[in-house]
Amino acid sequence: MESGTFAADSVTKLLERLAYQIHQTLHTSDADALHDLRVAIRRFSQALAAFKDVFAGKDVKKMRRRLSKLRDLTNEPRDCDAGIQLLADSKLPGAPALIEKLRRRRKEATLLLMPALRQWGARKMSSKWRAALTPNGGSHVSLEETARERLPRLTKRFLKDGDRAASADDLHQVRIEGKKLRYSLELLQPKATEWIQSIKRVQSLLGEANDCHSTRLMIADFGGDAEIEAWLKKRQKKKTREFRKDWTDTAEALRGAVAQLKHPTRKPVASSTAPVARISKRA
Repeated sequence: MESGTFAADSVTKLLERLAYQIHQTLHTSDADALHDLRVAIRRFSQALAAFKDVFAGKDVKKMRRRLSKLRDLTNEPRDCDAGIQLLADSKLPGAPALIEKLRRRRKEATLLLMPALRQWGARKMSSKWRAALTPNGGSHVSLEETARERLPRLTKRFLKDGDRAASADDLHQVRIEGKKLRYSLELLQPKATEWIQSIKRVQSLLGEANDCHSTRLMIADFGGDAEIEAWLKKRQKKKTREFRKDWTDTAEALRGAVAQLKHPTRKPVASSTAPVARISKRA
């Protein structure tokens, strides 16, 4: 299969998913809707990156820049959601007051996000982007070649970052690279379920550690709470240790996968044709 046909079909479905999640978030900006919006942004962005040679480069760059700005606007509301859940789980005396502060902070951050979401519909971005995403000369590249070019490079970057990660910021970067690799695998090598699940486990542990870190920073902004900060710090260290323990096996498996990714044995398959509103794309 040539990449042009598959790319056009894939990005169209992912664009529809993104438009649907923008609509949902406008009507109910709760934690689930916001999470699904962030996933939709990342998946669509990774599809554009994977097929950058298929579509007009100038258009793709503009789209990815706009997606990045939109995702940035979701960062603070998402951090507040994670902090609220963590504080509720802590059941510590100081948690209710801090949860209320996080809710106010989330409301303010969400007010900044809403205009950007409304502009999407007002400017008919879905229609404009769909029209711009027409395969060009690069569409004659095979899917196998596209996978060979992208997947080993992302895998090596993920392994490099994971091996040398030391600080909380380093670990957060590993998580980001893991998402890029995982979404690209799901798009180009969906049969690689063991690798995908391994990356997902690592992402989950890093996500929990990062949630503790970001919540500690927000609590510090509010003036601090020694008991809660100590609880979060202990939890962050625990999740980091679990990541490092899991990383040894994950990294070993992925190092062995690099050679296979350079020579994929199975062609990618198109994503589900189920109606957009019924598709669930979590994590």
